[in-house]
Amino acid sequence: MTETDHGVPEDPTPPDARAAQLPDDPADEMYPDPDNAVEVSPPVDVVTIDHAEAGLEPPQVDPEPDADSGDAPAGDALTEVEQQLQLRVHGLFRMPDLSAADTGVTRVEREQTHSTLTTYFDSEDLRLARWGVILRRCEGGQDEGWRLQLPEAVSEGGEEVVLPLDAASAVPTDLAALVTAFARNAPVVPVAALRIERTPHVVFDAEDVPFAEIVDDTVSVLDGEHVAARFRELEVRGLAPGAAVDAVLDRLRAAGAVPGSTDRVLTVLGPVIQEPPDVPEPQIVGPEDPAGAAVTAHIRRHARAFLTQDVRVRRD
Repeated sequence: MTETDHGVPEDPTPPDARAAQLPDDPADEMYPDPDNAVEVSPPVDVVTIDHAEAGLEPPQVDPEPDADSGDAPAGDALTEVEQQLQLRVHGLFRMPDLSAADTGVTRVEREQTHSTLTTYFDSEDLRLARWGVILRRCEGGQDEGWRLQLPEAVSEGGEEVVLPLDAASAVPTDLAALVTAFARNAPVVPVAALRIERTPHVVFDAEDVPFAEIVDDTVSVLDGEHVAARFRELEVRGLAPGAAVDAVLDRLRAAGAVPGSTDRVLTVLGPVIQEPPDVPEPQIVGPEDPAGAAVTAHIRRHARAFLTQDVRVRRD
C-alpha cells in the first residue's frame, strides 16, 4: 500500500469497488421503493401561475340552480334587457300616433321636457377612461349627483359609486381617492360635457294602465358654449316584466327609427378611450419568446393587480 502526499496510506481498491463494499443504510436511500411511495394528486407543476397561459386554466362549471333558492335561470335575465331597447332617429323624426295602429295602445301621455347637464372628469390624456373608469357630474334629472363607474376588474358588473351634488364643482375627496391609483399624479379636471333634452312619453294599454315608456333624448356634445355635435335617440322601456312592447317598436321602426344606440362616452371623449391604459394587459408569453417578454408580462400582471387592489382597499 503506497502513501499519499499527506502521509495517509492510499487504498488500492478501485473507487467503484469501494462504493460497492459500503454497507446498505436504508436511511440514506434517496429513492424509496415505488410500492411505498406517497402519491401526490393532482401532480404538482413547478411552473408558476405567472408563466401559465390564461387558456390553460381549468374550466369553471356553474352549479345547477336550486329550485328553492330563487335563483333565476339565464333565460329570464334576457327579459329585463329586452325591456330596454334603444333606437336611433334623425333630428326631424316625429313621434307617430301609436293608438292609430294595432298596437294595443289607447293613449300616449307626453310629459314635460327637462334638461340635464353631464360633465365628464378625467386627466388630459384620458387615462381614467382608458382603464374603464368613468367619472361624471350630473345636474338635473333622476341621475343627478356625482357618479363614478368602476371597471369590472374592481367591481362586479361595473358598479357605480354615487354621491350627492354640493355647491363645489371640484371632484369630491372620496371619489378622488378612489381614482388615485389610475390617475396618480395627473390632475383630474373637466374634459367634456353633454347636455340632454329629455322628453318622456308614457304609453297606456286598453285598460288605461301604463305599460311602457318612450324616452326621447336629444344629446348635444358641448365644447365650452359651442355645440360640437348633436344626435337623437329613443329608448323604449317596459314598465312591467313581459310588457308587450313589440307592436310599439314595430310602429316606431315604420316611422323611421333604426335599432341601435350611440355610445355617448365614446362620442364625447373620442376614440382615444379605446386605446390600452398606461399599464396594458400582459401578453401571453410562449417558450419561443425572449426572456424580456416574460419579464415584461410578469411586471405588467402584478402592477395591474396592485393598482386595482388599491381601489378595493380604499373602499373597505
